[in-house]
Amino acid sequence: MTDHDKIFETDDGFLFLTGGDHDVGAYFTGSKRPDAASVTAFFGNLQDRASYCRDAGIDFSMWIFPDKVHALRAKLRELGDFGSLYLDRYQASPLWSATAPVIYPLAAVDGQDACFLRTDTHYSDTGAIAITHAILQRLDLPAADAYRAEAMAALTEGKAQAGDLGRKFDPPRKEKIRELPPLKPVTIRTNGLQRNNGVLSLVDSPEAETDQTLLIFGDSFFRQLLPQLAWRFRRIVFCRSAFFHYELVRAVGPQVIMAGAAERYLAACLPDAARPHFLAIPLIGNRKMQPQDGFAELFQTFFDQSKLI
Repeated sequence: MTDHDKIFETDDGFLFLTGGDHDVGAYFTGSKRPDAASVTAFFGNLQDRASYCRDAGIDFSMWIFPDKVHALRAKLRELGDFGSLYLDRYQASPLWSATAPVIYPLAAVDGQDACFLRTDTHYSDTGAIAITHAILQRLDLPAADAYRAEAMAALTEGKAQAGDLGRKFDPPRKEKIRELPPLKPVTIRTNGLQRNNGVLSLVDSPEAETDQTLLIFGDSFFRQLLPQLAWRFRRIVFCRSAFFHYELVRAVGPQVIMAGAAERYLAACLPDAARPHFLAIPLIGNRKMQPQDGFAELFQTFFDQSKLI
């Protein structure tokens, strides 16, 4: 165990978040469980979102991104048995249904060291390819395989850098990474919030494989995939939020909606009825925005502002 009591370091240099605000170690070893309200909110949200999208003719799916502590659990045996918060507490719930549009792509990264950054909680670009392939498989299997072949061939050696865990050390723990450049010409502009709820990213991919619009409600795990998903989708609207914002669905008019959450965030799910208007989130938090150049133009193109109510 390192001096930083929330991070475990293995002999081969992998850092794992085992504490923190989401109490990762406790939830993934089973010493703590999500309360019943969290499980009920998760499945209630899922049912309402799926029903709404089905009636509107929109393809909907919910993605749970497998946590590093479970996917690479063999490295943590000395700390205990790190199970899956999703499989053990949500898929095992009586509320779960095999027909629900929720996907947990563990098989894509399970036991695969190369799919994770050593000094970060997120996936490596190799892992991002694996997860993006799983997402595209659901929509178009031949296209998914074509994407993966193109992406793997494009990986290059990058510079040494420190991830979100590595930066907590002094000096920072760095690693040599493999980088994946965008496979299509792509423009990504944000509303200027750097992190957490309220971030709005707009992705313009004029040479994408389809002319479809994708709307995403998710966190940093989905945000990491935006340059890869731009391979398929002409327009992507990414909203950093755990909620499903119906006001944005009406204004964007997407053909595909994906919601997603890092597995550790399942410890505390809230009902969609508790959501604020998405565009009000920075105001509620008294957080400043400084939109990137070009954001306003994309916003006017991507949104029917008469429907932002």
